[in-house]
Amino acid sequence: MMQSINRLVARGAPRRQMSTVAAATLTSDVPDYVLTAAEPTVTKLGNGVTVASLYGGSGPSYTTTRVTGVGSKHDKVGGESALLASAIGGTSDRESVTLDGTPALTVDVSSLDALKSAQLAKLAEMSPAEQMMDYLHETAYQGSALGNFVGGTKETVPAVTGGDIAGLVGGVSGADICVVGTGAGSHEELCEEAEKAYGGLAAGSTEVGTVGGASQFIGSDVRIRYDSHDTATTAIGF
Repeated sequence: MMQSINRLVARGAPRRQMSTVAAATLTSDVPDYVLTAAEPTVTKLGNGVTVASLYGGSGPSYTTTRVTGVGSKHDKVGGESALLASAIGGTSDRESVTLDGTPALTVDVSSLDALKSAQLAKLAEMSPAEQMMDYLHETAYQGSALGNFVGGTKETVPAVTGGDIAGLVGGVSGADICVVGTGAGSHEELCEEAEKAYGGLAAGSTEVGTVGGASQFIGSDVRIRYDSHDTATTAIGF
């Protein structure tokens, strides 16, 4: 018995090799529409704005603008990006704002109070489960802008001023803008539209940032108890 075991150890475990059949199967698993997808037309404006389109066929055209350099991680008070997005018909997340069309990045100060009231009403209607990712980020990134709530909080939103939003927009450069067109349309006309809307922005740097020092571990545990609630919401992020 011992000799048999020694013989197996000496031989070692058999090596597994991928057959040509298996390799071919992996390749064929990729859908044809991915392998044969058309290439978009991309133009970079003088100030760094990226314009990309994939037009074809007939029907309506759709234009979407994505703006980085804004988003909750760039908020100084809490809720500026959400208010900006709401004012110009878009949505915000932690690192960007997505807009329909190519609206100007401005907010009418006279409408700010109404925007804040609407945002507070929206926050009040959100369930704990809907805010779970906000709580996770707040817990994981305490003391960091990444811990900001995407839509602000009932404490921060009322404190936002027109100057706070203007300061947020003032940090946006051309390199932070990407305008995308789909459906039926003209790439040249899309470039003209993007130039008109965002050509006045300052040119931003396109250099890749350098790696800093060693990463700092951030971890924490937050427990909030409400005896009046009959359910518990728990989340673990890592």
